[in-house]
Amino acid sequence: MGNSNSSSLQQETPQRYKTTEKVSVCRTDTTTGSHRFAIHNYSLTKGGGHDKYILSKIFSVGGHDWAVRVYLDGARKEDSEYLSLYLQFESKSGEAKTDFSISLLELTTGKTVFKKKCSTTFNSAKTVLGFSQFLKRDIFEASNCLKEDFFTIICQVKVIKEPHTYITKFPSVSAPINTYYEIGHDLLLSETGADITCEAEGECFPAHKCILALRSPVFNAQLFGAMKDEKQDKIKISDVRAPIFKAMLFFIYTGLLPDHVEGAEAAQHLLVAADRYGMQTLRRACEERLSQKLDVVNVGTTLALAEQHNLTRLKSDCLHYLSFSEVFFSALGTEGFAHLAKACPDILKEISNMHDRKKPKTVLKE
Repeated sequence: MGNSNSSSLQQETPQRYKTTEKVSVCRTDTTTGSHRFAIHNYSLTKGGGHDKYILSKIFSVGGHDWAVRVYLDGARKEDSEYLSLYLQFESKSGEAKTDFSISLLELTTGKTVFKKKCSTTFNSAKTVLGFSQFLKRDIFEASNCLKEDFFTIICQVKVIKEPHTYITKFPSVSAPINTYYEIGHDLLLSETGADITCEAEGECFPAHKCILALRSPVFNAQLFGAMKDEKQDKIKISDVRAPIFKAMLFFIYTGLLPDHVEGAEAAQHLLVAADRYGMQTLRRACEERLSQKLDVVNVGTTLALAEQHNLTRLKSDCLHYLSFSEVFFSALGTEGFAHLAKACPDILKEISNMHDRKKPKTVLKE
């Protein structure tokens, strides 16, 4: 009887896996990009009349070419009290379905303000769509967007591709996008097989010794080195705050930065933790995130961190960003620069000397 059942299972198993379900899937893909258009000598450029405009350099997003068109005295007679800002389609053929926004950069905070959005389709070259009454000129001139006769326009473009349908052998829900991420994420949340507890600021995080040791040489030495304690079931984390350790643990298990590590401050703290625990991959991920998040408010603290932790690429990005005079003079009054002056006075002298030798730049960091 036993042999009969075993033979039956061996015959049925292959048959069961041959009958896969086919599913058709429809996807609409998008491509997103942005462009910064920095305008100097505003007071000399305005006053040309409503039929005069200035045009940014051409930039590409989603396989199409674009430019930002700016009327400082309004695009029409009735718009003469406004800034008129438009997105111009530069591709010679085809059409582009888009969601786009145009905003101004507030130079004291590095944030985008006065953002306006539009959803539309561009279908011929030189098509211009946007906002004829983007912002009243008197409001603009009194704002922190205009400093030292300089301002920056930020245009974000999302190109929406045509939907396409294809056949897949399995339902899409059964095909994980990133198996490593899903397994690690599930293991972290379920706590299955956890054999160590990490305690940071009184908060406990169940974990797995082998995974901690695999990702961090510090944990490896602590858990499996010559001085290991076979009965150890808890590690006290005294040098990392609980939210930062939680983010580090998420990266250990998934290889990704968690969603809440968006701001520069959290990434800075996480980078310091990565250095303490010898996690080079996390260190590189934080360095890249900080480079992407540079603005006039955080560039001082970011540069100090780069200098103190020997982050050569991040330091280079910070110095390049500060080589633009409008960024440098806006950043000078921030708390971050006060910190930089105390922590790394030689770097501050280097930047000042750089501006003594160079003429002001004409564009902000892309």
